[in-house]
Amino acid sequence: MRDGVAGCCDNLACHLDDRQAEILDWGCGAGTAGAVLAGLGYRVIDGTDASGHMLAQARATRAYRRLFSTTSPAELPDRSYDAVVVAQAFSDGDASPDALEGLVRLLRAGGVISLAVAPEGGLADASERMCAAGALLKMKATWDRLAATGEPAITLLVLGRF
Repeated sequence: MRDGVAGCCDNLACHLDDRQAEILDWGCGAGTAGAVLAGLGYRVIDGTDASGHMLAQARATRAYRRLFSTTSPAELPDRSYDAVVVAQAFSDGDASPDALEGLVRLLRAGGVISLAVAPEGGLADASERMCAAGALLKMKATWDRLAATGEPAITLLVLGRF
């Protein structure tokens, strides 16, 4: 099974050439995605997490421009990022699929959101609804499978904003 964080960041890199783009790592946790993004050459990465302990760990990676505590995308200004990465928060249950609309609101025109989600989380369904409504353009979806059962283990989505 492919690592969800690396897959999420790799998918973003396939659709975001500008290494100076402003990226938000939503639910950054210990900063794993930020470190992967920095390793891919991105230099302007902000991270959010509800846990001060996790933010301290993320700070230690030195991958982030800014780190701040928040539990809702509504606390951040509209159209403030070129990309949003959600590498673990949705699959770990730290955010609800309803937050997807708020995260999309943070994207500038032409922005990209890359998500790694558990299939049962409902986020894939929420993204499909937003695509059908014209709020998003679905660019890519891949599924990793559990070796023993062949069942989906993680869904990686890259979505773009009009």
